[in-house]
Amino acid sequence: LPHSEKTSPSPYQITNDTRIRRTRDTSDLGDKSIYSNSGPHSGNGLYLRPFRIPPQSDDGLLPTVTSAARTSYRSKFSPWPPQRVISPTLRRRRHLKALAVVSFLAAILLIHDVDNVRGRNRLHTTASIFGGSARPGYFSRSSSIISSSKWHWAAVSDLDRLSRMPNSESDPTFYSILQSGTLSRNEDGKYEMDFAKETRTLTGKHNEGGRGMELSELVTFQNRLLTFDDRTGAIFELLSSHSDSGGEEHATTVAIPRLVVTEGDGDTMKGMKVEWATAKDGNLVIGSDGKEHILPDGSIYRNHLWVVILGPSGDFRREDWTKKYQFVSDALLGPSGPGYITHEAVGWSEFLQKWVFFPRRVSLGRYDAIADERRGSNIALLVNENFTSSTEVKVKFKSSDQLRGFSSVSFVPGTRDQHVLAVRSVEQGCAKSGTGGCLQRSYGTVFDLLSGDVLMDDKLFPLNYKFEGIEFVKIDAPVSQK
Repeated sequence: LPHSEKTSPSPYQITNDTRIRRTRDTSDLGDKSIYSNSGPHSGNGLYLRPFRIPPQSDDGLLPTVTSAARTSYRSKFSPWPPQRVISPTLRRRRHLKALAVVSFLAAILLIHDVDNVRGRNRLHTTASIFGGSARPGYFSRSSSIISSSKWHWAAVSDLDRLSRMPNSESDPTFYSILQSGTLSRNEDGKYEMDFAKETRTLTGKHNEGGRGMELSELVTFQNRLLTFDDRTGAIFELLSSHSDSGGEEHATTVAIPRLVVTEGDGDTMKGMKVEWATAKDGNLVIGSDGKEHILPDGSIYRNHLWVVILGPSGDFRREDWTKKYQFVSDALLGPSGPGYITHEAVGWSEFLQKWVFFPRRVSLGRYDAIADERRGSNIALLVNENFTSSTEVKVKFKSSDQLRGFSSVSFVPGTRDQHVLAVRSVEQGCAKSGTGGCLQRSYGTVFDLLSGDVLMDDKLFPLNYKFEGIEFVKIDAPVSQK
């Protein structure tokens, strides 16, 4: 303000650099304080530095303070470092930066959540797919139950070299017979087995060396009815359908190839010789005959000692079961000797928490193809999960015919795995005659696994075929599939 106005004196002076300065007398200090924007860091805002207001001089004006005196004053009487007052422009700029950072982090979290949802959806989708199938299965053991004492069952045949259909030389086609029926338990605890009059024929063209559709096992897994070709290593899913023709209803079943499994550790072109399969802990354990084979050059072939662990979606891994098969062999034959055992019926009992082995052949001597046909077994071996202990049970069959050996088993529903439905099959004259004089036949039987008591004597299948897979299942498609 101009001094000529003679108003009350102002404690401020306007300097040339537009900064507001407060002049003061260095001779004495009052108790009041003001702030100045002058300082070493002034530029983007006002830096507040407290200092005390000196008393006025006699003429009412504050004497001008020199720069040196001002610096000395600040070094003496400033108790804390400069404090910065943020300008509005800089404040807005920082708010925008903070908003950008928050938006970026929110976007990352959103993308992460979307990926998690997609991952869960992928897992859910994969769980409903098996071997490339785009639909869920519809077969189950529970569907086999007619009543508490009656069940549906089905069985598949392994015709070996006889599986090639006649007159299919130019376009080879192979087949297997699907037999169905019912099993009933009487009031006295005995069982009766009935066979459906009509059978179904499963056909396919997959083959290895001119052989195929030699189906050796039948199991339900993940609500799917699976069967296995012991020649090619193919895993088929059976699908049933109904059709009306001329007012008559016809039911058909087809075998759809889902997977192909090679033998041993997998590094081979040879299909796995699948002989048995059983569900355990949500997986399907698939095994071969568990026997070492001596090749013509004297070397030992051990690929049949491996098993495959098949997961719910069709993924699988392999395990070397050499020690486990050896444990079974030692339990039945002793730790030494030239004998051998072949397996075609192995099951895991969820109720008993034991592996159950039903050997097809048991021999105390060396392998001989012709003599091997008469090495049928009537033994069941119960083994704990860790393969450290076992219990042998001899099934008390009336017939002592050693041509008959276990080829497949299935636990009777509702018996806590104590009653077993088994197929005992026969190959007679097949080793030396090939297809010409090879005679096949199969028998159904039921027995108590823990006591060995027979609850149904051997009953001959109507067709003279070798059946190697049996399961409690109703092979007709449900109503929703018709």
